[in-house]
Amino acid sequence: MTTFHILTKTAFSEQEIADVAALEQLCDERDQITLRIGTEYLSSRPGDKAHDFLCYDHGRLIGYLCWLSFDDKEAEINGMVHPDFRRRGVFRSLLQAAEAEMRPRGIDTLVYLIDDRSSSGRDFAQHLGAVYRNAEYTMTLGTFAPPVTRDAALRLRPAAEADFQFMVTCSAQAFGDTEEWTRDLLTRTNEPNRTAYIAELGGEPIAMIRVLRDEREVADIHGFSVLPAFQGRGFGRQILADTVQSLKGEGRTTIRLDVVIENERALALYQSVGFAVSSAVHFYVR
Repeated sequence: MTTFHILTKTAFSEQEIADVAALEQLCDERDQITLRIGTEYLSSRPGDKAHDFLCYDHGRLIGYLCWLSFDDKEAEINGMVHPDFRRRGVFRSLLQAAEAEMRPRGIDTLVYLIDDRSSSGRDFAQHLGAVYRNAEYTMTLGTFAPPVTRDAALRLRPAAEADFQFMVTCSAQAFGDTEEWTRDLLTRTNEPNRTAYIAELGGEPIAMIRVLRDEREVADIHGFSVLPAFQGRGFGRQILADTVQSLKGEGRTTIRLDVVIENERALALYQSVGFAVSSAVHFYVR
């Protein structure tokens, strides 16, 4: 097997970011897929949140892998290999380097993110013994469609430190997770470029929504949760629309979010505001 040069990264140079972006574009075009590597966040992402590896052959970037864990038990794996260097052990070399970091942390479950149109990625995950768990759509805002009617008592404001327990409770109830797990997740993902907002109805908090911004024009909405008692009453659409309107006012030209494919209710909500499915990712677990 050819020995490749693997670099572990905690910070990226502009050239390295450009190289990762160029490799992502090449893989997208060759495979007719849409990878979500997240190159737009590489320059601002804290080094302790994600773990990146670059693979070179004679100075040429031919592979990339990133792993991310929210609980030190399960790690998400995202990566790519230059089409001309596949089946030559590139991804295995990257994975071995990543696993060497994960073992001391006690991480024992790996989740591979595979574009639903990537037959090579799916075959490789299955070859490793990973099994399909679920899938998510990535949705991108097209023509914005704000609601015609509004509830004047509903307003959105930035979250404060005093809102943290509400955020834990709201997210846990909406997504069916434990408060302990949710508290840990929110703590680990408290970053300068990630902002939380609280929706209040007549001064009472009823929902939360989070936004991850890159340094320029991209924003990813996530963690959108409404207390169960206030769901199905049209508040979600107004909250989402107000968030989108604010982001557009900042000059954000690309606004995205993810939704579990089976969540038809959320999918319909996002479509009603103007989001459309742009890609899908399958999660394979080993």
